Amino acid sequence: MHASDFNGDDTEIGATFPMFEMEGIEILKFELSEHKPLGCTAEESLSDGPEFTPDDMEDPLPPVFISGIVDDGNAMRAGLEMGDVILAISGIFQDSVEDVHCLGLDRVKTLVGGRANDLPLQIWVARGTNILEQHEAVLMKLCDSDFENSEKKIGNAISEFMNNGYALADEVIEANCDEDEEVECMIDSLCDLWGKECEEIDAIAKKDDSKDKDQKENRSNDDEKPKKSGYFSRSSPSGTFIRNPETGKLENVDA
Repeated sequence: MHASDFNGDDTEIGATFPMFEMEGIEILKFELSEHKPLGCTAEESLSDGPEFTPDDMEDPLPPVFISGIVDDGNAMRAGLEMGDVILAISGIFQDSVEDVHCLGLDRVKTLVGGRANDLPLQIWVARGTNILEQHEAVLMKLCDSDFENSEKKIGNAISEFMNNGYALADEVIEANCDEDEEVECMIDSLCDLWGKECEEIDAIAKKDDSKDKDQKENRSNDDEKPKKSGYFSRSSPSGTFIRNPETGKLENVDA
């Protein structure tokens, strides 16, 4: 029997999905009187799960499984669980049922969304498979691969940067300078190479030079001020008197 022949008869479920007749796997039917919203998310497995693919099906898509359940949502209240593989769903018309196994996520979404609100939604699932585990294993490998590629890209970028840096250091700077102006000429040549960075350095240097000049002028002005001697002088009409620091007495220096 082809999978597309399934009409919802529970007595035919084993013959319709023989690939799920394994120990530990159950095929369950759920009926939801309320299914808007359904209250779960579904994904196509990143692993094709070849052991669960119909042998007589051309171009099968990966199995679709329930990847998330909303707490106290319609799906949870009906009994659906994460990891359940969706096999069949009520069709758009009242009594129709459609086998959706390996037909892809889009077909599942179309049937669920197209079911009328006043009609119950029936879902057949396979529980106990390792499809969820296979999906997560492939996902982890993809993440590790992306991380390794990222590390490789970063390593290549650092190597390229370092190689370019060393290449710059090996460049020969040629400058036609006279011996008398050799230092200033070499600085000008470096500024031509560095561009704007050199202008910023030059501005900082000029600012520092101006600060040093102001400090030197302040020190020069301090040096020009008269120093106080040990003598205290006072002038009067009778003469000029100064205090002798040794005796502490005023002496008339004009006498």
